[in-house]
Amino acid sequence: MARLLLIFGVGFLAANLFGLVELLRYWRRRRTALLTWRGRRPPLFAMQIGIGVALGLLFLYDLLLRPAAAEQTFGVGMMFVYYAGIVPASVRIERGFYRDGVWSDRRFVHYPSIGAISWHDEAEPVLLLAARRGRTAARLAVPGHLLGAVRRLLRDLIGRHDIDLADAGLHLGLRDERDDA
Repeated sequence: MARLLLIFGVGFLAANLFGLVELLRYWRRRRTALLTWRGRRPPLFAMQIGIGVALGLLFLYDLLLRPAAAEQTFGVGMMFVYYAGIVPASVRIERGFYRDGVWSDRRFVHYPSIGAISWHDEAEPVLLLAARRGRTAARLAVPGHLLGAVRRLLRDLIGRHDIDLADAGLHLGLRDERDDA
C-alpha cells in the first residue's frame, strides 16, 4: 500500500508542479488582460473539494496520530495539495484574451500558433481555436453577454495580424479573414 501511495505521490507531485507553473504564468500575465471573465467551475468541483478535505484529515491523522510510512504520508500529502490547493486556485484563472494570447478553458494559446477559428453553439457560445501546426484545438466558452465584445476584439486582432488566418489553407484573396470572427 505504501508503494502505491508513493507512486500516486510522484504523479500528483508532477500535477502540482504543472499547476503551480500555470498559476505563476497567469499571475505574471494578468496585468496584460484585454477581455477576461471568470472560468466555469468543473462539473464535479464540490466533490473535488470534498476529496481535498478528506485527504487533509487523513494527512493530519497520518502525521499526528498514527505515524505512517514516509511514502504513505508523501502520497496523501501530494494528493491533498492538489485537491485542496491547485484545483481551487486554477478555477480563479480568468479565461479570455491577453496581450499575447488566449487563455482557453484548459490552457494558454499564443496568437501566432492559432491557424483557424470557429464558433460552435452549445449552452453558451464556444470559440474553437485550431492550432496552426498539428491537430489540436483549444476550446473557450464565452459568456453570452460578452459575445459582441469578443467578436469585435477578434476582428481587431485579425486586422492587426496578431492572429494571422491568411496562411490557414487555400487563400485566393476572395474574402476578408476578419469575417471569421
